[in-house]
Amino acid sequence: MNRIPPTQTTEQAGLRRAVALKDAVEFDSVILFEDSSLFIEELLKQYSVSNSRLLALSPCQPEIVMAADRADIDIVQLSAEDIIETASEADIIFLENPNRSNGSNFSLTELKSLSARTPDGLLLIDEYYFDFLRISAAPLLKELNNIVVLRYFNDWLGMSIKDQGYALVCSSILKSESKNFNSQFYKSSMSRNSARICYEQFGRSRQRNNQIREIQTRCLKLAREITDIGLICRLTAADFLIIAVESAEVAAELQNQNQLNLETIHNQNRLTKLLRCQITLTEADDELLESLRRAVKTKKKISKQKIRAVQRVKNLKALHMN
Repeated sequence: MNRIPPTQTTEQAGLRRAVALKDAVEFDSVILFEDSSLFIEELLKQYSVSNSRLLALSPCQPEIVMAADRADIDIVQLSAEDIIETASEADIIFLENPNRSNGSNFSLTELKSLSARTPDGLLLIDEYYFDFLRISAAPLLKELNNIVVLRYFNDWLGMSIKDQGYALVCSSILKSESKNFNSQFYKSSMSRNSARICYEQFGRSRQRNNQIREIQTRCLKLAREITDIGLICRLTAADFLIIAVESAEVAAELQNQNQLNLETIHNQNRLTKLLRCQITLTEADDELLESLRRAVKTKKKISKQKIRAVQRVKNLKALHMN
């Protein structure tokens, strides 16, 4: 049965067909959205019941918190381990794979386990960095009956205004009579003009792949140079690096230097010494490296001062005893 409503435009249908072909999914499984926050809000409204909670992998994006607030569902931000232990049958789990803030990711086996913990709920998987990670939950659409995969026409390509993208939805959700999924979601589908723009950009796969390779090459080069400076640096399956510095104070000081594309990772105390270094095609790497070198030199200088101070105290004590 054709599930496309009469209002479906040629541009929207063309974009959905292109997505279905690229991701090897059924045409009906592809649903476009203009604004991810509004789309997630509608999902939460349809799938939450009186005892549902939204379990979100911390730290999560502000739009998820706002969507939960508008949908009137309690949101609980947890670590990956706590989500696995805490999830119950009617909960809705939202996670980014990989996480947009720190690059951590789940395997397909772990995603299956999470889906099994919420048989009456929903597993909502944000694959914002799919083009980098290349590990997707899309193959699980044929196995599981409670997952939705979110993808985006990413703003790192310079085209997203309100996080336009699409959802990949398993067939059991599409056929659900109680949720009335299709009639609700197609009404708020992407506008005709946005679909046309996204379709044009979506077709430029060679350009997109070249940009990804250039970013990954820059990531590797920067990671080597940052390691040589004496800092611990972690590559992620995304367009950023994670850099460990001496303290939260040093991280904050580096972030405040406007010329650097750095930000701290919020909402988790154990991550306060980490910096997220965004990698673009236009940034000045030399300025970043020089700032990191100064931070390391300052750390060494302070350490030497502390050693000398401790030694002076020891010498004074020894003199006093004599």
